[in-house]
Amino acid sequence: MNEHNPNCTKLAAVDAQLGTLDAFLDFLGEKGISLGAYHDHTETCGPLEGFVTRECGMVEHRLYPIAPSRTDLLYEFFGIDPKALEAERRALLDGLRR
Repeated sequence: MNEHNPNCTKLAAVDAQLGTLDAFLDFLGEKGISLGAYHDHTETCGPLEGFVTRECGMVEHRLYPIAPSRTDLLYEFFGIDPKALEAERRALLDGLRR
């Protein structure tokens, strides 16, 4: 791994896998399948009114669809830091401009 650009190196190494996983997520969407997460109340949800809280409006332990950034999920899966990746890309471009 390139010690100066570790995130760029990781991205290059998994590029084909990223494409495959992205296509799979498209396939799931076409089938009406979406990602979801169970909600667990926290202090920020506010006081309970039955099973629902006023502030969050969600039922505890119920599965809710989520729509996180696909890119963020895939980068997290492969251990790529998106902010560090962008900084590495900018540094590479700055180096080319000099």
